[in-house]
Parts: sequence; C-alpha cells; structure tokens
Amino acid sequence: RYRRCGTDAAYGSTREDGRRYDYGDITSVGVFEDEEEIRKYHGYNKEGPLLCNWNQHFKLDPEFFGVWASIIQRVPNSSLVMLKYPEESEPHLRRAARKVGLNAKQFVMLPKAPLSEHLYRTSFCDLFIDNREYRP
Repeated sequence: RYRRCGTDAAYGSTREDGRRYDYGDITSVGVFEDEEEIRKYHGYNKEGPLLCNWNQHFKLDPEFFGVWASIIQRVPNSSLVMLKYPEESEPHLRRAARKVGLNAKQFVMLPKAPLSEHLYRTSFCDLFIDNREYRP
C-alpha cells in the first residue's frame, strides 16, 4: 500500500497527451493499492527508485547532472525525474541525458502542475537530489 498526499484543491487539469488529471478532492494523506498503474500514468518506471529534482534548469550543474546519471546507471530500474521548468530547456536536457547514457525510461520529465497534483506526484519520489549551492 502506498501513501499519497495533497491539498484541498479539486482539479482536472489537462496533461500533454490530452488526458485529464482527475483525482477528485485530495484533502489528506490517503492510501493506494495499485502503485504500478499510478507510476505508469505519470511516466515513471514500473518499479525501482525515483530520484527527483524539482529545481529550475538554469540552476543545474553539468558535473552534478553527470553524477546523477552515473547513480541512475548503477541502480537497477532507477529513474531521474525532473520538471520541465522551463519547458524550453527540455530538448537540451534530453540531449544531455542521452550524451551521458540515460535512456527515456531512465530520464523522465514532467510538466509543471497545480500544487495538489505536484504534491501527489512528489509522494512517489524515493530520494530528492539537489544541486550545488546556487549563486547567480
């Protein structure tokens, strides 16, 4: 059984593929029986740890990205999950991911979402990875 969390917002936003998110009114922590279907819906690997980073892309460090990629390659069925934030940098990050040896299942990019949906997706992350200290 798996935990989920959210806020008091009821929503039905649209995904990139045209399907609508609709989890109803998520007001507290709940429990799901079927994690596999939920992971598939969000583009996550069927199983395996999810390493997540929600930072804006201009804060990324190529050296750290390479370290994250080496971790993903060493841990079976793991994935690096990031936000498309900003969306314009997605092609560049996908190219960088391929360059360091990550395939599409190992590198997942999610669109920005309403807070309640974002919190829900976040509940599936096993480890949050961060960048170096950012200094503009």
